[in-house]
Amino acid sequence: MKILNYRFWGVCQLVVLVSFLIGCEPVPRRNLSLEDKRADMEWLYSQFNENYAPLNYKEGLHGFNYQRMKEDYLQRAVDTKTNEEFYDLMFQFVASFKDAHTSMTLSPGTLPGRAKVAYLGFSGKRKGNALVVTEILPTIDPSDKKYPVQVGDLITKLDGKPLVDVVREDMVRYRDLGQNESNLTFHMNRIFNRISIVNGAPLKPDAVLTLEITPDDEKGEKNEKDKSQKN
Repeated sequence: MKILNYRFWGVCQLVVLVSFLIGCEPVPRRNLSLEDKRADMEWLYSQFNENYAPLNYKEGLHGFNYQRMKEDYLQRAVDTKTNEEFYDLMFQFVASFKDAHTSMTLSPGTLPGRAKVAYLGFSGKRKGNALVVTEILPTIDPSDKKYPVQVGDLITKLDGKPLVDVVREDMVRYRDLGQNESNLTFHMNRIFNRISIVNGAPLKPDAVLTLEITPDDEKGEKNEKDKSQKN
């Protein structure tokens, strides 16, 4: 196998091709006040207080004190500086229960300008500790040789970090199914297709992908040649 590092261009150059930032400001349009944040957290707590049956079991299983956890998250919530930080914290709270049947979703509403969408123009599925590209999204012209990713490519790293670590360190905080293999399968493709109010927007507008291409595959050889011309 040959390993190819490819650096995606910045936002301005990849608005159509493989931009990692497309969209608008997250919900709501105004910045949340301290009172808003407290009220939202108290509402979130009430859903677990009144509706989450395995609460005591989860406390024992994962070794946390629910009351102290609520106090900690409330303090962290009022300390957040932006709406994005606050939403991220809410996702972390829900994910702390490591429950495949429990998740959080924020609705962008019917008005524009309520969420950020980021994607790299492809979709795939988990293959071991990597992602095999199965589809180029309709926003990408498949005949455009400037686009560096092709169906069949095996993506092993993002910004030099193995995808397994990206899932565990960056994705599980938004949704934790409570089982490592399940988390890897669930999140692997979502690394490259992000919604700020679902699984968080990427921290920067470009990315370095590490691809593995099989030399004896004619299609792979062609792709390797095309992509090498970009470096």
